[in-house]
Amino acid sequence: MTNYPVFTTPERRNLSMQDARLQANDELGSLYERALQNMQTSVADSQTQAAEQAAARGMGSSGLSQDAMNKIAIAGLSQRGNLEAERTQKVASLARQLMERDQDLGFRERHQAFQEWSGEQG
Repeated sequence: MTNYPVFTTPERRNLSMQDARLQANDELGSLYERALQNMQTSVADSQTQAAEQAAARGMGSSGLSQDAMNKIAIAGLSQRGNLEAERTQKVASLARQLMERDQDLGFRERHQAFQEWSGEQG
């Protein structure tokens, strides 16, 4: 009975979805934090302008002034929700890309190892 050589794949830890998500969060987190700060600054500026305009018109304590402030706050919350949804989508997409890249790297490493092994077998 002949013993045939057996190829064994090299050990490799594959990237998990959780690790990919963490990497994606690390890459995108600072961008979205900056965008969130810019949006909050914009909302605060808009509220200040609305209050100044209402005061200039003598309506500083009127219901119209408060209504404008409420509308600005609601728009800010909506923008924040949209920003968070976009962030979640981008993180998931980037995590998926990172996992696919890691899988491709694993396939290439196994292929290279097999080519080297088969070359040694002769």
